[in-house]
Amino acid sequence: MHGEADPERLILRLCRELIDQCPAEVGPTQLKILGSLRGVRRYHSRPIHTGTGCSGLLVSYDGGYEITVHAGEPAARQNFSVAHEIVHIYFREACLGCLTSSAQERLCDIGAAELTMPSERFSTAVASWGLTLAGIDRCAAEFAVSFEAAARRSVSLTSYPACVLIAVGSARAERTPAQLRPDERQQVLQVVKSWRSRTWPSGASNDKFAIEPESLITQAYSHQDQRHGRIALGIASRPDIYEIQARGYAYPLPGKPGHQQVVALVRTAAALAG
Repeated sequence: MHGEADPERLILRLCRELIDQCPAEVGPTQLKILGSLRGVRRYHSRPIHTGTGCSGLLVSYDGGYEITVHAGEPAARQNFSVAHEIVHIYFREACLGCLTSSAQERLCDIGAAELTMPSERFSTAVASWGLTLAGIDRCAAEFAVSFEAAARRSVSLTSYPACVLIAVGSARAERTPAQLRPDERQQVLQVVKSWRSRTWPSGASNDKFAIEPESLITQAYSHQDQRHGRIALGIASRPDIYEIQARGYAYPLPGKPGHQQVVALVRTAAALAG
């Protein structure tokens, strides 16, 4: 199909060709115009039951399609969901009636990232504003995506060794040190997500690793503030010195209105030399 053997390369090429039909020089991608070029007739923002396990729906309508995204999610997340469903159209047209798969969902996420954050424009923005938490904030606002999406995109496109990780407190973090066993006191924060640049030093993923209580990252989490330093990461398997920016923040989750976590942007000496 389309003369391309690699599915990922194909999706990226198709998305870039679609963007070229209505490029945005500033501000977010005009997703509804791009969707109309792929046959989308209507868009809706409505509640989607959590039991469906999805943030968006693509259904046939009036000889084309309509897209519904979950109204209970932030606007930036809804934008990404619209882009994700637009990419699904390519699969729908290639194999009408085929069931979705985890591989297809992954490819739709890759395509959605390209539609919402075109690689050329986004790379230029990061180069201009800097690979920092503040620079990622500006990218998120410019492209109308979530901070997490912008952070992931930033490290995926940079040529410098960099990593973004998100950590949350375990149940142990809700107890005082006196209530913890000695073997628990070093494991109050745990990495739940991480994204690495292509040049990040090889090795095991940072996911699920514990972060030491004395680390800069844990301090930013505990005080819910932003901290910066050239210091050890606080993960036993990564003993080197890194340039770290960490920010603690909170947002509501179902059943947990005071959910807290921390994001850290980690760069190696090679990245700083750039």
